[in-house]
Amino acid sequence: MRVHIKTIIVLLASLVAFSSCHKERTISTDSSLKLSFSADTVCFDTVFTNIGTSTRQLIIYNSSNE
Repeated sequence: MRVHIKTIIVLLASLVAFSSCHKERTISTDSSLKLSFSADTVCFDTVFTNIGTSTRQLIIYNSSNE
């Protein structure tokens, strides 16, 4: 049985196309879902290029599974 190269290429392309499909995640608009933050205010002043810049850590918590 002889298999044509074009047939093999089409089959491989189809396999790749169908195996890469996934469900897109949507952004929830439920107003009961809330984020919380590790700080309520983060302030930065002027940044100079020749002096090291200040860095601060801000953590955003998502307590839901959304």
